[in-house]
Amino acid sequence: MEDKFLEVISQLSDKLYLYLNQIDQLFKSQINEIRLRVNQPIILHSSDTFFFLSNSGRVSKTPSNLKIISQKDITDSIGKMCEYSLYSYQEQIKNGYITLKGGHRVGISGTGIISENGTISNIRDISSMNIRIARQIKGTANTLFKKVGENFTGILIIGPPNSGKTTILRDIARSCSIGKFFPLKKVCVIDQRNELSATCCGAPGFDLGFSDILSSYPKDEGIMHCIKGLSPDIIVCDEIGSLADIAAIKQGVNSGVKIIASMHAFSIEELLKKNAAQELLKTGAFDKIVLLGNNQTLGEILGIFKVGDLIDKTYRNVSFNKLVCGNRIQSF
Repeated sequence: MEDKFLEVISQLSDKLYLYLNQIDQLFKSQINEIRLRVNQPIILHSSDTFFFLSNSGRVSKTPSNLKIISQKDITDSIGKMCEYSLYSYQEQIKNGYITLKGGHRVGISGTGIISENGTISNIRDISSMNIRIARQIKGTANTLFKKVGENFTGILIIGPPNSGKTTILRDIARSCSIGKFFPLKKVCVIDQRNELSATCCGAPGFDLGFSDILSSYPKDEGIMHCIKGLSPDIIVCDEIGSLADIAAIKQGVNSGVKIIASMHAFSIEELLKKNAAQELLKTGAFDKIVLLGNNQTLGEILGIFKVGDLIDKTYRNVSFNKLVCGNRIQSF
């Protein structure tokens, strides 16, 4: 796993690479996030614990003799990440992130530039970066399919940030496409942010089995592309949320395709308060909701829930109590 850490820091400025490469080899494999902020220390996140990095390369839970990040450190790193062509990464930057080679995601913050229609057109004076290290963990879908089997209409994976939604979706795509749990299925992966596959020059950086991968496609366009030309049995995509995504999923359902997707939510109750989630469930695309836990155990499944009886015949009333009490399949 150390190679993934090195893969990330090699895309930072030479100065930051030298600092971060001093870290103990064993600890490198345990780091999930690297947080860099102007005039603040380097903070490393491992499991549920934060650590500070000293000038000597020592990692500690308590701040002492800290390495402080400068604006030049951030600017030089952003330039290198974008291959010294910020313009070519502008679409990602304005959305608040950059996807690195290897599928690692860098969340950024700074000063937003507002366009005439009131939307963010770019971000300048970038002041902080949160680098999430992507690692493939095979077997995270095992428990899910032991409980669900192949008789599902669609599966919605929910959980808080860093709970393993992308990790388990990656394993689902791989497992379904190679026939690990049931006969081999034709799987298409819509990888809008290039995190699921980490595709570079047409070759995926992660093992997604025999999946067809549409890298950097908007989810709505990707779903329609798959339906028209790739005849999938299953479509896998990450972070559903927009009305366009939901409309495309509805079209997929009408075409007989099974959808496996994710959405941010800390709990079933929070999910059902979201207008987008209610509209998504109305499509009939999902008959199972899988709730993941916090980031202490990546991909930990807290419960698998039936959707069928949640919404009344007019799709106007969602009952949280009925869901968690009457239709829970399994609690782990």
